Amino acid sequence: MKNLEFRLLRFPVVVHPMAWFVLGFILLSNASGGPGSLLRGALWAVVLFGSVLAHELGHALLARYFKLGPVRVVLHGFGGLTSYRRAPTAGRGLLVTAAGPAAGLLLGAASLGIVLALTIALGLGGASLDGGPLALLVELLEMLVMVNFFWSLFNLLPMSPLDGGKLVEYLLVLLGILPSKAARVVAVLSVAMALGVGVAAVLSHWWFLMLIAFLVLQRNVALLVNQRR
Repeated sequence: MKNLEFRLLRFPVVVHPMAWFVLGFILLSNASGGPGSLLRGALWAVVLFGSVLAHELGHALLARYFKLGPVRVVLHGFGGLTSYRRAPTAGRGLLVTAAGPAAGLLLGAASLGIVLALTIALGLGGASLDGGPLALLVELLEMLVMVNFFWSLFNLLPMSPLDGGKLVEYLLVLLGILPSKAARVVAVLSVAMALGVGVAAVLSHWWFLMLIAFLVLQRNVALLVNQRR
């Protein structure tokens, strides 16, 4: 299965086949509940895809503003990645990194504002949301609120390669710490945070967070082991 490639806001966007697998899994996991559940699964798939794309476009737009070279967005099974040719300074890198969660929070806040406006307007008019197109719209917007607020805030946890880990690394460099030492500090912090998230995920039976915690732990333990050699 080949990558899907298109351009958005003049950025090349590549969708890895694994992204379709994850979205398809979300859709099919709701198929047994009937047409209503299948529709809800489709809404979740659209919301997740759109939210990850909005997050990466936040990074990409600021990278373009700082003229960091050709910018490319890749969406894979567990999120996305924005790449650019020139490495930014620590200050600019911090801003580019923060732009992703900021875009998600902005999308979540806008969705929440529309939901509140619709609820107030429909309440004043005595209209009902049950079963109509407006109910579908409100549910879609509520999903956008949940996904973007949760993912943006979770993404700010100080774990590499999440944005929070990168932000801490850039902040340490700005404080005068050598990049190699800053990366090691973030790796140790990431291992501790991943263990905490993993325990919380096990207790809450949230398999997706378990997987993220495992991947973060594996990546940073390997980094620390390689640095000791």
